[in-house]
Amino acid sequence: MPYEKNGKRKRRSNVSKSMLQYHEDMKKVRIEKPEIENCDLFLSTSPEISWQDGRRIVELDVLANSLRSCKMCTIPLQLHNTEGEKRQGLGSYLSVRCAECNFINTIQTNKTHVNGSRGPGVFDINTKTAIGLTDSGLGARQFNKLVTTMGIPGITAKTIKRREREIKIPNYDVAKDSCLRVIEEEIECMSKSIPQEEAATPEGLKS
Repeated sequence: MPYEKNGKRKRRSNVSKSMLQYHEDMKKVRIEKPEIENCDLFLSTSPEISWQDGRRIVELDVLANSLRSCKMCTIPLQLHNTEGEKRQGLGSYLSVRCAECNFINTIQTNKTHVNGSRGPGVFDINTKTAIGLTDSGLGARQFNKLVTTMGIPGITAKTIKRREREIKIPNYDVAKDSCLRVIEEEIECMSKSIPQEEAATPEGLKS
């Protein structure tokens, strides 16, 4: 084995130690779980979301009236006694247990309206969302990117399609009335301009 100077041996030893330390650090990086920078986004895209996770769009007046009293014993309800949530689009039904009689009350977080002759009520927020998406030209994917970034559970494309079908006939009626109104205004303007043109025509040119 050829003779090596002490300085060269030390440099080689330092390089070996550096390489070993590098490999140890890389092992730690692989073993450690990646941190989630946006916890709200993670919660909102998870298939199982608790009522305590993320954020919700809530009408405070509706929620306050729903929590005013239990349906069985009329004792005021407490939101922290919520035991479950059923989401329908951007609205929710909460199952709240009464602390006095243990009766589970179903309360809603938003106003609803009737669509059709039967079936459960439709949350106003879902219909208004469909109207807003139609006016702005956005789709379900772009909208869900926005709300999930804010930690709000998204709305399915199927729900949006249903609400778009709901507003299709009213939108058609509004467009039809608008067109008829414009036509009537045009006819009225033309009828007013004809006498003025006749008055401006010389007598010799009138037949």
